[in-house]
Amino acid sequence: MALGTMGECATVSHSDYEAYVDCLLKTVRGRIPTFVGATALGGHEIARRIRFVKERGAPGDFWGRSPIREALRVLERDGLIKLFPGRGAHVVEVTPEDSCEIFLLRSYLTGLAVSLATPPA
Repeated sequence: MALGTMGECATVSHSDYEAYVDCLLKTVRGRIPTFVGATALGGHEIARRIRFVKERGAPGDFWGRSPIREALRVLERDGLIKLFPGRGAHVVEVTPEDSCEIFLLRSYLTGLAVSLATPPA
């Protein structure tokens, strides 16, 4: 997953977004699954970004009920949310210790993904 996990995706200009996606996908060259956020401040821009990302070969979106339902089931299974039929999902409380562990793991995995996706020097 790249771009969009911290909210930055919505405020990036379209030209910068395209440059980032092109660079990312050329770098990983299909060696690792790549999902690129398509969030924007307007619906037309979201659709434009989804088309652009799909043209470049990355799914780029999680639209539709089936992928969203599956993602929610996984999050509930992992204890991150609680599903309430007919009322939606609620995020469970995350302790400071959990937050620290999550960020450390995420930073490790990001570094690992980059090292696996780039050729040796």
